[in-house]
Order: sequence, then structure tokens, then C-alpha cells
Amino acid sequence: MTVAYGSAPPMVGIDAAGKPTGFAVEMLQEAARREGIALVWKLGGSRTKNEEDLTQGSLDLILTGYSTPERRKRFFVSSSWWSTEIVILTPTSSNIRTTGDLKGKRLAMPSGPLPTLAAVFQGSEMMPEGSAVKAVEAACQGRADAAIIANIFVRDLLYAGDSACRGISLQTIDTKLQWEYALVARHAVAPEVQALRDRFEEMTSDGTMAALAASYPVISSRYAARMAGAMRDRYYLTVQRILIGAALLILVLAAIAIIRLNDSRRKLELANQALQRDLEMRMRVERALRESESRFRTLFENAPQGVIEFGQSGAILFANPRAATIFGRSSENLARIKFEELFPERFRPALPRLASGAVQPRDLQGLTILRQDGTELPVELSAAPIRANDEDLTLVFLLDISDRMSLEAQLRQAQKLESIGQLAGGVAHDFNNLLTVIGGNTDLARMCMESNEPAGPYLDQIARAATRATSLTRQLLSFARRQKVQPAKMNVNDGLRDVAKMLRRLIGEDVSLEMLLEARKALTYADPGQFEQVIVNLAINARDAMPNGGRLVLRTSDFHLDPGNLHELAGLSAGDYLLLAVSDTGEGMTPEVMTHIFEPFFTTKDVGKGTGLGLSTVYGIVKQCGGLISVYSEPGQGTSFKILLPVLETDVGEDERAPEAHRILKGSETILLAEDDEAVRKFVCGLLRLHGYQVVETADPNSALEAARQATGPIHLLLTDVVMPHMSGLELRARFSDLYPGVPVLLMSGYSARLRTQPLDAPSIEKPFSPAALLGRIRDLLDGVPESSSGH
Repeated sequence: MTVAYGSAPPMVGIDAAGKPTGFAVEMLQEAARREGIALVWKLGGSRTKNEEDLTQGSLDLILTGYSTPERRKRFFVSSSWWSTEIVILTPTSSNIRTTGDLKGKRLAMPSGPLPTLAAVFQGSEMMPEGSAVKAVEAACQGRADAAIIANIFVRDLLYAGDSACRGISLQTIDTKLQWEYALVARHAVAPEVQALRDRFEEMTSDGTMAALAASYPVISSRYAARMAGAMRDRYYLTVQRILIGAALLILVLAAIAIIRLNDSRRKLELANQALQRDLEMRMRVERALRESESRFRTLFENAPQGVIEFGQSGAILFANPRAATIFGRSSENLARIKFEELFPERFRPALPRLASGAVQPRDLQGLTILRQDGTELPVELSAAPIRANDEDLTLVFLLDISDRMSLEAQLRQAQKLESIGQLAGGVAHDFNNLLTVIGGNTDLARMCMESNEPAGPYLDQIARAATRATSLTRQLLSFARRQKVQPAKMNVNDGLRDVAKMLRRLIGEDVSLEMLLEARKALTYADPGQFEQVIVNLAINARDAMPNGGRLVLRTSDFHLDPGNLHELAGLSAGDYLLLAVSDTGEGMTPEVMTHIFEPFFTTKDVGKGTGLGLSTVYGIVKQCGGLISVYSEPGQGTSFKILLPVLETDVGEDERAPEAHRILKGSETILLAEDDEAVRKFVCGLLRLHGYQVVETADPNSALEAARQATGPIHLLLTDVVMPHMSGLELRARFSDLYPGVPVLLMSGYSARLRTQPLDAPSIEKPFSPAALLGRIRDLLDGVPESSSGH
């Protein structure tokens, strides 16, 4: 859906990149997201141009349109979804005080609402201008006596840095009229536009509109624009009070004079009655004044932004409770200091220009305030000069944006982790191919040599190095959270021994590593890669807590949980457990820090030195294994993490098939091979041919399909890599199955980001694999395929 936008902040605006921004834009984007409608933004023109584009079909929707009889005939016009007051803007030196003074005056206004407003202000000369900004400038330059604009634009129009109104004192006059915003669209998209309008209602009910409006102080705090009006009302009510008092005094004197002159009881009673009515009127006026003052005070005191009013000397005259909370000070403390003292020295030179409205956004880039405890807090600030009781004042609105900045930092951190994961995945794919070739050819070489061959030990060394490299690849993927979870029965003591060498490299020479592996029941069910991740994360945290060196102790022991103690360890059942304790002699933690350590993104490290994801990941892995993790720490006494993992008996969970001592791995069937890595392809071909298979060798999926079509004999199995250029192994499997229905397909997988979250849904073997593993997998598939299914 194509939507017109222009420059009318804060509802619609254009950012530095030329893209649409503003409250109305965010509202429509959220509504479209909920409705599943894609938006295309188009820079709009004048009212006439936008209506022409709607008629011609190059434009679908005007977001901040308005309803007129003519438009309702030509286009679809929704019901109003937002409104703001229409005000008169004129220099304070003008003799215009009410709307009744506009007769015979020149009124500048945006050309869009001209027909509607011309009918309201009959007797005035209407001057159409291209925009609200130009209308206000016409009033400031004297080309017009006043401007008629929507109240929501007042702040941006008055205090824009390049406005022709700079330095000119302006006043606003309420017209009692409302500016109604509606969605104006082509009839062809009326159902979709009505659905968006319904979403606006939904966003109003669930608080989304209020949340979006909070980012635009001029919208969410419409009381700011009304502040000047409230103060003028206070002045006029004071004048009325004096006039009423004078009138009452005159009436009293008149009553006394009447009594003395006429000495008539009847006339005296009438005078008393009149006096009583006047007194009641005065009481009603005073009550209305108190209610008005109470209403505006309540509005300011409960505002979601901090509100501060200060005079020309900088002395703070008013601060609402939210402002006191932001600055970490009491209201009494704020009343004793000057406004500039609330900001760091680097921002103070720009503060005096707040009163004139001359401060540009770049002058307050990265603005922070100074709290009473000396810490700095990031804020957004907007200001408006006002005049009350013959004094020039400045009204300031402050919005605490620390939570927003924290979320932005978390997003950046998540993006960094995603980049690391992508890099790890790419390295793992290529490295697994190399390990397949190295390990596989080593096994082939051992098959082709005598048992007493002198080169045998050297080949064994190569095989062990390939196995260690395979483990390193899994550790890399586990660290980057790219390793697919593969829980299996594992010995925790053996796992700790395997990771010990890597831990010593991680913790450095200043930290000693002690391992006390005392558990006799050390079998548990867990993913070895995830288990290593738990140990590495805890070791890194311990190292960082011991900057001057210390001891890191890893200890395992047997633990039996009795039914009577279940209340102390919620979530566990009675039985045998393995207790793994990871303790350090570091700086320790306070109780307050310990209550948050397992929360995602919580970190006590400096910016850029910690992700806040390590311990939350540890917690999730332990819970996934059916275990429990706890922590004990005191400042200066070190930290101890204790992990309880359920243990397995030696014969529990043993679902591996016992190896067949003399299993026949040879065959004579025809196998179609598709592998783009030449070294892997040559190794697999040599292995299969060595064991009697007929191999049709291809380097890419297209060649494999062509070979399948031209085959003169049966093909008994397709062996293909998953990740290949131009076409994946999964797509090749589907096309091959159309040609050879029922023929088995075996997928070879090194690493694929997509396969990390999506199952292959087909027989597969992971690289690197041994020759025996590949041959056994192939034999299993071939032995399970009926003879009649091989062929076209």
C-alpha cells in the first residue's frame, strides 16, 4: 500500500536519511504490522497533487487527511482517529485578543483546510499559504495579522532554529475548534484502510498509542501547549476578582445610600438580596479558579515526563515529582539550586539559549543530567519559553531514556553474537570437509597396509589429531551457540579431564586449576558441547573475578537427595545426583548482585567487556539437563557455583547397537555421489570402490540429475552433500526421488545454519565421519530397500 508523507512534525516528518518519521507514521507502521500489510512510503505534494495521485492510482492513502463533503464523494474517508485544537497565533503586540477581533483581519492558514475555516471566520480576509510554517511566518513578518494552525504544531513552528519568528513574542488564542485527522484513500483499498483504522482502536485500548505518544512530548504532554493559556486564564481571573470586588463595594455603597435616602425597608431587603447574589457569584468564581489551578497542578505533578519551570536567573520555580525522581533529589533540594547546576559542565554553555528557543538538537546530542549522587543519566529535553505574571519563564520537559539506551546496547550485543555465530558456522563447514578427508584417508591408508608397517604409529597420531580437531570444531560451534543440541550419555569426570587443557589456556598463568574428581557415579545425560560451554563460562567468570591471580577448583562428588529435603531443592525428585562445584578465591558478590546474575544481559563488567549472557546460558543448559544450579558468595570471600545433575546407572539409557564383530560392509550396488568438494569426493569414491561399489561421481546437483536421467542401469542409492552451490542437497533429494521413487538417499552434513533449527527429515551422517561409519550407514539403507524399487 502506497502512503503519502511530508514534513509536518511531530505527526509526520522526514529524518536525515529522507525517510518518514513521526507519531502518525509509527502508528500506521504498527497497525500495518499487526494487519500484515506492506507499506510503501511516497513523498507527497500539495493537497491538489495528492488528490490527483489518489485518482490516478499512484497513491493509495493519505495518513493525516481531513474530511470534507467533496472528499467523501471522491474517496474513502475513515472516521477520525486523532484530534487537536485549532488556535490563532499572533504577535503579542497585536490588538487581537479573542476570535471576535478577527473580523476584517488578514488570516494566514495552510491551503488544505481553507474552505472549511473560511466558512467559520466570515468577514476576515483568508490568505492561503503552502504550509503551517509559512502561515506562522506570514504573521511574524506582518504580511498577515494572524495565523490559524493546529495546536499540535505550535512548538515546532515557534522554536525552529531557522524560523522567521525567532525573537518575536507570540500569543495563542483558543478557537474552540478541533482539527480531526482521518485516513483518506482510494475506494479500491477501502477494506484494507478500514482494517487499519480498526487496528488504531485496538492500539488505543491496549495502551500502544499512549506508549508511542510518550516518545513525542508535544503529543503525550499536550498540557505543555496549554500552559501559557492556563497562566493567561489565571491573570484574567485575577482581574475579574478585582472587578467583582469593586462592583460589590459599589453595590454596598449604593445600598447604604439608598437606605439613608429612602429609609425604606423594602429597598434595603432588595439591596441585601442583590448583595447575596453577588457574593454567591464571587464564591463560584473563586471555586472555579481553585478547581482550574488544582486541575493543572494535578496534570503537571502526574506527568510521565519531568517538568521544570525556571526564571531568567536560572532559579527553579517549579519541579514535579517525576523531575525529582530523575535527578535523584527532593523537591526542596531542587528549589535551592539553579537549573544549570543539574547538568555536567560540557552542556552548560547551551542552556541559556533554551529560553529563546535557539537550541538545536545537535547542541544537546548525548545530553545527560547530573544526579545528586554524581552519576549521569541520559535524557531527552524539550523547552518552551512562556510568560506569566509579567515575567519571562522557561518550561522544560525531561524524558529518561536510560532504558531505551540499554535496550539498544543489548540489540547491538545480540547482533555481534550473531556475526560471531555466522563466522563460526562458515569455518566449521569448510573445516569439517578437511577433517573428513584427513581422517578418512588416514583410515584408508591403515586398511591398505600391513599391521606391522612402521608408518602405523604415525597414522595413529594423525587420526588422534583429527579427532581432537573435530572436538575443537564442536567447541567453536558451542561457544558461538551454533552447535545442534545432541544429548547423550557422558561421564562428567572424563568431560572435565578433556576440557582441562583448554581451561588452563583460558584462565592464564596467575590462576591455578585444581580438579578433585571424587564422584563414583559420574554418568549423566547431556550434550557434551553444552557441558563444555557451562564449564568454560564459569571458568571465565572466575578468572575475571581474580585479576591478581588465585585458585579455581573443580570438584565432583556423589549426592543423594532424600524425599524429606525436596522442599529445599525445588524442581528435583528424590534420588542420586552428581554434585559439580566450581569455586574460586576471587572478589565475591554482594547479595543484590546474586539476585540478578542469571538474568539475560545482566553484567557487572564494563561496557564492551561483558555480554551478560554467560550465566543465563549456564542456567538454561543445566535446567535442560534436568539439573539445578545454585551460587554462594560473599564480598572478598570468593564464589562457589554448585550444579546438581541426575546420574545414570551403567546400563541405563544404553540404546547404542552393539557392534558386529564381523559385519560385512562391502557391496556391489550402484551409488550416485554428489559432492562439490573435490578432496571429499575423491576420498568417498575411493572408499566405496575399494569395497566393491559402482560409483557414479558428480561435482554438483545439476550434474547428478543429468547422470540419473542418462543412467542405463539401476541406481540403488544417492549419496549427496547438503550444502552445495546453485542447489542444496535437500532439493536434489526431492528431484531425484521424482526420477527414482523409493530409492534411499543419504545426506552428508558438515554444517548448515538452516539445518541447525530444521531437521533433515532424511537419513544423514555428519562430517567428519569414519569409513566404517559411512559404509555401515550405506549398508543399513541398502539392506532395507526392496529390490523392485531400484530403477525408474
